[in-house]
Amino acid sequence: MSTGYTREQIRQLEILIDQNMPPEQTAKQLDGAPIATHGAVTGTDKGALIHFVFEHGPSHGFFLNCATALRLVLDLYGAAREQNWWTEQPQGSKQERTAPTDAEVWSAIKVLSPRTDSTPEGALVSFGTGRTVSQFFIPKKVVYDVVAGLRGLAEQAGWWDDKMQLIPADRDKFQ
Repeated sequence: MSTGYTREQIRQLEILIDQNMPPEQTAKQLDGAPIATHGAVTGTDKGALIHFVFEHGPSHGFFLNCATALRLVLDLYGAAREQNWWTEQPQGSKQERTAPTDAEVWSAIKVLSPRTDSTPEGALVSFGTGRTVSQFFIPKKVVYDVVAGLRGLAEQAGWWDDKMQLIPADRDKFQ
């Protein structure tokens, strides 16, 4: 199994991540950020749809291609280690996932680049879309659930290997 992207497409996705990185966040932004109370993950070979429910206000779906999802997982792992959030690392959730509908993916906010900053209570996340930034706070328990969901999806879809390297769809050409 592999991602739904070729080696060259993955390289282009990684360039987009760097070019669309949201700006660094401030403590003032944390104070006014919406708070996610739940995050549900589903996806395809191309990416993950994360549906966040917020404490006050509407819920939103965010679509992250597999390169962006990997960057988010690595950033959240780093935050968890830095802040010592968990006694054990999230394992891939074995929950059976159905692929999102075309309408769900179409209506989701397309994330090109994530940025995370951590506190002892959770992560302030900014999703860059190329035009706008969506910013919200994810408590460490919800971060744990999202990371487990993304890991489970990645394992099921075969996005990356045990060294957290994306597996391109055209990998057989180069072996």
